Amino acid sequence: MTDSDSRTPLPPADFSPALPDYNSSGTASVSGTGFSASNAFGGPWYIETQSLNIEYTRVPTVSLNTMDVNLSSTSSTYSHYGSKIIANVHAQVITKMDFGTYQTSSWEQPQKFEILAVSSDVYGNSYGDLTASTLGPRGSIVTTQEYYRRIPWIGSASGQTEMTKVINAPTYYAVQNWTNNFSSTIDPTPYQFDLKAWAIDPKWDGAQSIYDPALYAGGTYLYGLGGEYGTALESLWKITNMISTIGTSVRDEILYSNPATTLGSVVVADVGIPEYDPTRHDYS
Repeated sequence: MTDSDSRTPLPPADFSPALPDYNSSGTASVSGTGFSASNAFGGPWYIETQSLNIEYTRVPTVSLNTMDVNLSSTSSTYSHYGSKIIANVHAQVITKMDFGTYQTSSWEQPQKFEILAVSSDVYGNSYGDLTASTLGPRGSIVTTQEYYRRIPWIGSASGQTEMTKVINAPTYYAVQNWTNNFSSTIDPTPYQFDLKAWAIDPKWDGAQSIYDPALYAGGTYLYGLGGEYGTALESLWKITNMISTIGTSVRDEILYSNPATTLGSVVVADVGIPEYDPTRHDYS
């Protein structure tokens, strides 16, 4: 259950998010054929939808234990403390005016998800069986039913406006380590599956090349597990808590742009959608 650097990494899995698949009397406008006008409800309507798709990878948490150096050799030992999740987040909130005719006078449905887990990491290592309560070493979580709300259009005086907000943002960032500061952030996504890069703490002097990137999981610590990783350590509660945490990060605008924004020598988390509401998630 350990990464072998001598192996050739497998291509990343296809994490293309699935499109929502639903059609009910509340979300689909109706035609006049076979439909009684006595129970027809016309617009204008205020319609709001939101969705969230997450591409995730579990990466190791490692620290340097000892390092022995002399003029002819160098040796070191490391402690493997556990693992955590990094993620690329796609979220959107759309509000619009609609003049369709529906079978109901209003409608609201919660947001639901599906886990599309991959049983092995990019090096082909497996870590146990996958179940409905496991994420495995990598995969994606997709919205299978958007949050949807339709109510009569009242207007901007009540806060109803049309908008489309979409973000694609990582929960992690990278800097070019040789600069020895945070003024040179780079695209971190090419390194999301590089377990060795994540295992090396950029603060260890001499532990990596000055040309290697320094990777940081950011301020949102996701789904940490102690010890040697295996799917038996996972639980559905931990997964839903992680999804809620990411949804809250979207709402609070504490995800990262790519490359991450810097303010002087500080990396700033500044991406999100304040209108996103994680309380609309339904994990049943």
